[in-house]
Amino acid sequence: DANLIYQPGTVSADFDGVGVSPTGDETGTGFSFLTAQLLPTQVLTVTYDVQLSPSAAAAEAYPNTATVAYDTVLDGDPNSPTARDDTDMDTHALSANPTVSKAVLSTNAGGDNADQFDPSLQDLTVGEEVTYSFKITLPEIAFDSVVLSDVLPSGLDFVSASVASVGTGITGASAPTISNSGATTTFDFGAVSNASDGSIGADDEIVVTLVARVANTAAVVEGAVLTNTATLNTTPAGQSPLDPQSDTAAVEIVEPDLAVLKEGNIAVNPGDTVTYTLSIPNTGTGTAYDVLIEDTLASPFLSYNGGSFVAVLDGIDISGSLVVNTTDTGFNVLVPQIPAGETLEITYTATLGVDAPEANSFPNTATVEFDTTPDGDPNSPMARAGDVTDTYAVATVPFLEKIPTSTDFSTDSDQGDPALFDVNIGETVT
Repeated sequence: DANLIYQPGTVSADFDGVGVSPTGDETGTGFSFLTAQLLPTQVLTVTYDVQLSPSAAAAEAYPNTATVAYDTVLDGDPNSPTARDDTDMDTHALSANPTVSKAVLSTNAGGDNADQFDPSLQDLTVGEEVTYSFKITLPEIAFDSVVLSDVLPSGLDFVSASVASVGTGITGASAPTISNSGATTTFDFGAVSNASDGSIGADDEIVVTLVARVANTAAVVEGAVLTNTATLNTTPAGQSPLDPQSDTAAVEIVEPDLAVLKEGNIAVNPGDTVTYTLSIPNTGTGTAYDVLIEDTLASPFLSYNGGSFVAVLDGIDISGSLVVNTTDTGFNVLVPQIPAGETLEITYTATLGVDAPEANSFPNTATVEFDTTPDGDPNSPMARAGDVTDTYAVATVPFLEKIPTSTDFSTDSDQGDPALFDVNIGETVT
């Protein structure tokens, strides 16, 4: 096979353990040499080295064939015309190393893809679970040991691991010992055999999965890249261990960043309707989940008008999909998510009581709570939570009151209407 590169000068031979110095021809693809005789019961052992081409496909088998020609006459020709000759041959296949490949299979949130920072990496938020897939490809030989280990980086916590599939050509791999200690998870398959069918494909593959959760730790910051490494150690039957094979998979961290701006009428008359607007932009890199909005109309002169609530997310009215809970002092509503770069705008109305004092202001506060996992709880214990507030005050219109306070002659108010000052013509009134 062209992928087997003969190494010149490496041929050695011995008769029953006694070394000899063979002479012969070496070519780019192998060698040949002639030995005078091989007596009954004698064993000739020949060893030599080959190199597997760096471009050889992984896990494939590369055969080479040795041929022995001999006859019954000692004349230096293994095919003497006067002798009885014979040949024998044997083929041995050299298998390339097994391989392991690792990739992100899925996440349990799904709101964030790979559109932030490095577009080749999966985006994850704190508390999100990510499933990795590992594919082991075995050459078609027997193994004394097959062990896969995976080391999670700081910021990822182990959740679970399992075998997803075992190729039809592989026996002994369906029930490995799976163990976890800290950041390291090990799949110990023990002795495994892979039957030969002459080609490497899905029947030669073992697929396992591992689920990890993004931890709420100091190492997990926006833009951080978390890389974990899988290493495959194998020992062919009756041989020394092969070189370890490894692969890595990286993810990056994104985070939401919400703000809230509350606006409304500047001033109204007692008994009028007040229109409020809440603008809640997500200027972060990750989706904000379980966004709980609560507006507290703390003033006894303000009352929320049920049915006035309208919510628009990134230009789309989502009011019909939300449940607005009216409280004694206002309302609250849970919005499933605000994706990165989008803005939620809420409008509603309240009524200012007819008995509201003039020239007064009446504040109320909007509070927004959110976190990084979609489980209906804005303060999920596995997530990173946040909250923002804004307060806005509406005022009653100013009023003007004008009254006389004095006159030049201090005239009493005992004539005509007693509520009015009495003044004479030419008298000055203040």
